[in-house]
Amino acid sequence: MMSKHNTIILIFKDQDAHYGQNESFQKLNHNNLIKQGYSRIYDLVWETYTDKPSKWTYYDLNGFESDPFRGLDHCCGVMVILDPNFICLNLKSLWTQFNPSCPHPKLALRLKDGSSNYPYFDSMSHKVEFSFFTDDWVDAYENTGTVIVNDDQYRQWIQVNTESLDLKTLDRLFEDKMIGTPVSGWYIDPLHHHFDFEKISQKVDHYFKKELKPCLFLDRDGIVNIDTHYPHIPELLEPIPDIIDIMKWARGQGWFIIILTNQSGIARGIFQENDFNKCSNYLDEWFETFGQFVDHWFYCPYHIDGKDPMFSFHSLKRKPLPGMILQAMEKFPIDLEKSIMIGDNLSDCIKISGLRTFLINKNLVDKNIEGAQIFQSHKELFKFLKE
Repeated sequence: MMSKHNTIILIFKDQDAHYGQNESFQKLNHNNLIKQGYSRIYDLVWETYTDKPSKWTYYDLNGFESDPFRGLDHCCGVMVILDPNFICLNLKSLWTQFNPSCPHPKLALRLKDGSSNYPYFDSMSHKVEFSFFTDDWVDAYENTGTVIVNDDQYRQWIQVNTESLDLKTLDRLFEDKMIGTPVSGWYIDPLHHHFDFEKISQKVDHYFKKELKPCLFLDRDGIVNIDTHYPHIPELLEPIPDIIDIMKWARGQGWFIIILTNQSGIARGIFQENDFNKCSNYLDEWFETFGQFVDHWFYCPYHIDGKDPMFSFHSLKRKPLPGMILQAMEKFPIDLEKSIMIGDNLSDCIKISGLRTFLINKNLVDKNIEGAQIFQSHKELFKFLKE
């Protein structure tokens, strides 16, 4: 939870990095953090001397030496940004997953297409492994260089390090218990923008001018149309009229509406991507007859047991993994904590913190499903939403 006690520490491995050519990015990141509501921001610099031992030195926003731990207690968290040039525009999504009593340091990860030479993230255990992603994945998580720890963990981490704070050391220090946490939001890596300060500044300003809005995330088969087992012929689709009232309710609140759907039938060779697109167009036209529309369709065509070699992979975009949610939040300014996901299967309980999930499935009504509320029908859910 965000509070005035949360501390942000940006790491500079030597004085040259702190006072040198990246000073403008340092100030930009400081301003970015201030705009997000943080006040306890410090630069931690590895100071090298010729006549006395080298040491870590803290500087406050005015450039004066300071003690960032004055007044810290066990209710506080410390977020460490290992690359001060790397700008995260929405740290809230990481703080919401922080528990000061948790023994697991949290490493923020973002979605990346293709393989990665960053730490491997086990999607089932959430454990970080310092190895390469395997070849049967079509995408990966990228290390953002941002980690959150409680103050005791941070003190131990500092004590065992010299001129560099290292993730592997942190992981070993806490007995390989570091947890990878996929986070939503916008990230800016100056290297990808050739350190064009003016362009990056414009992107930062553009982000903070956007108003975050909640989103109604919808599964397709079983929620928007009847699930007839890999439906893929537009003329045979059976739309569910009761979804319209729910869409109207969301639009009336000013929400986005986005569809997230697993479409393994593409990987299995049952139908083609073009067939899926035709079905999407058909449903878009059906929505329009009721004055409704969908802001975007996200779909995952991958499945490891597929027949088409182009799509026979594991994917972080396949629900319940959160890839499609992360894609949506890169494209739209979404307030995830106020958003909801409506589906009909356990796979619609997406593994990301802050998102409420409602399942419409008569067969699940008597079951206790963590993180989800169960409804017998669209009408029952609509009544609940209106109350």
